[in-house]
Amino acid sequence: MSSRLLPIIVLITTVWLLIFAGSYTIFQLIVTFPDFYPGLEGRIVTSIFKVGISGLLVLFWLYIMWTLRNFYVKRRLLIKPAEE
Repeated sequence: MSSRLLPIIVLITTVWLLIFAGSYTIFQLIVTFPDFYPGLEGRIVTSIFKVGISGLLVLFWLYIMWTLRNFYVKRRLLIKPAEE
């Protein structure tokens, strides 16, 4: 395997692992969170909480993707191609 392919393979593998971990966290932990208190108001507050926590998780995931992309691009710009 070429050493030029290894960083992109690691990047793609990391992205897929983060997708699976994020999906598991949202569907197994956040969705099953019980209501804070009974009644309609409790369901509304719990739903808003779930959306907020899920949104923060997605923003954190996007930040990690952005950081990995920047790391990969900077690394690619620093390495001169051997064909030149």
